[in-house]
Amino acid sequence: MRLISGFLLGFLLAGTLAWAAILPDPVGIKDKKTLLYLRKLRDIRNNVIITTTSPNGNRRGRTGDIVIFNDSGTYRWRVNTDTDPSGGTTWASVTS
Repeated sequence: MRLISGFLLGFLLAGTLAWAAILPDPVGIKDKKTLLYLRKLRDIRNNVIITTTSPNGNRRGRTGDIVIFNDSGTYRWRVNTDTDPSGGTTWASVTS
C-alpha cells in the first residue's frame, strides 16, 4: 500500500510540474486591457531564460528583459537596465 501511495503521489507531483511549464493563452476575458496585460505576463513568464553564465557584460537584451542566473546552485534574478534603445549588456541583480 505504501508503494502504491508513493507512486501515485510522485505521479501527481511530476504531472503538475510538467503541466506548469508553459502557461496557456488567457481565455474568456472580455476586457481588452486585462487580456493584453495577462498575455504580456504570460509571454514574459514563458520566455524567461535560465543561464549559468553571468549575463552582465555577456548577454545582450532590451530594458526590462529578465534572466535567471544559476550561480552554482543559487538562483538570482537579473533585469536588463541598459538605456540603449537597441539593447545592451547591463544587468542588475533583483535578488542578492
